[in-house]
Amino acid sequence: MYISGKEVTTGTIQEIRPPHDHQHILATFHEGDKSHVEAAINAALAAKADWGKFTLGTTRSHIFKSCRSACRAVSRHYKRGYHAGQSKNAYQAEIDAACELIDFCASTCII
Repeated sequence: MYISGKEVTTGTIQEIRPPHDHQHILATFHEGDKSHVEAAINAALAAKADWGKFTLGTTRSHIFKSCRSACRAVSRHYKRGYHAGQSKNAYQAEIDAACELIDFCASTCII
């Protein structure tokens, strides 16, 4: 986990396995608890105050342009690869993965 830009480890390791192949371990991660959730919420609230200090003309525009570029790349070039990692059939992956990401970027970044 990363909270306030710092890596946080807990020593409680969990495994990530695809639903279609429970024998295959994709990754491991440090499991967080309530204190980590609270720390992440507090970090987000603190970041909100910093975000409000950015001027719309320069800094925010660059962030939105980067988000727009990422959204376009997923929608045009990487959708199939993004679907492949979802461990779902093509229909489910389209709805749950790429379309949700693209919709989020579109609504957040106003592409």
